[in-house]
Amino acid sequence: MAITAFPFDNQDTTEDQYSKLFRELQDSGVVGSATGTDCKVTADGSGMRVFIQPGSTYLRGVMGISDAVETRTIQPASAAIRVDRVVWRMDPAANTATIAVIQGSPGGGVPALTRTSSGVWEEPLGRITINPGDTSVSLTAVTDDRRFIGGRVRAWSSTLRPDTPRASDLGYNLSTGKWEFWDGSAWGNPAFLAAPPLPMVEKVDPDTTSITATSWSNVSSMPLLTLTLPMPALVQVEYSAWMAINAGASGDLRAGVSHNGAAPQDLFGGTWGDVLFLSAPADGGFSQQHSMASTMVLPAGDHTFRPRAYRSGSRGSTLSYQRLRVRALRWEDPRFLVMPR
Repeated sequence: MAITAFPFDNQDTTEDQYSKLFRELQDSGVVGSATGTDCKVTADGSGMRVFIQPGSTYLRGVMGISDAVETRTIQPASAAIRVDRVVWRMDPAANTATIAVIQGSPGGGVPALTRTSSGVWEEPLGRITINPGDTSVSLTAVTDDRRFIGGRVRAWSSTLRPDTPRASDLGYNLSTGKWEFWDGSAWGNPAFLAAPPLPMVEKVDPDTTSITATSWSNVSSMPLLTLTLPMPALVQVEYSAWMAINAGASGDLRAGVSHNGAAPQDLFGGTWGDVLFLSAPADGGFSQQHSMASTMVLPAGDHTFRPRAYRSGSRGSTLSYQRLRVRALRWEDPRFLVMPR
């Protein structure tokens, strides 16, 4: 393996080396504003042809410039819908850059671009949809396919803004102390998304509640809690209670949290959540503090939670000092620049 570096004085630099250098400085694309007409493909219904407006396109370090409207012929309609593509095509082996039409396959969708590391490179300008029986290309048959080169992020004052800004130009205004961008007609301030507060609902009941049900039933002293999520979130459910079983015949006591009406053992599809369990021997009562905490990503919407419990056997059973807390730990939405944790 050899190590090479370029450019230096008195050293030949190849076309391929030049391209490799400059493709790291700027992405390929149309030079101009996204709201402008540079290299835009149009049609007027006058025949099987399209027109490409003047403009420049940067192609892997090569600049292709068209200083007049170009006309390209579209082949006759096929038996099925066909999509053709107008592109700038750069061919380093032929030392050419020109505007060409890629003819699609009938019923085959949008044709692929040729993009090789050191060979032919195609940059899209427009898509042409040709229906069976078409004898001309209308403007509605043309879909803008242009991609634009990026701009530099700079700083300026209100009186020294760029004279000829392009749509999406971004900079820091030293006069206002704010970021601003050009939307094609005016300067505006970007509205960066701020994550909304993370919701939480909680209920604490220090009183003692008798459990007489023999199947999963709502705990009467604990109300239904509703957690509203505007977007998907990682949610944690915490539940604790002092569980007691009186002396007498053997038996046990179970308590858990219901989500959207599901029984606790089926909490969130049975993928998480522990059921609090207390078992007492026949020769005496038993009491103990129990707690559980579980997490799951939940979708946007209203989610309801409520403790449920039941006993087996005939002995008296109670729950005391119950605490249910449901809270979102973080938003599962990639749009936010800062995600609360």
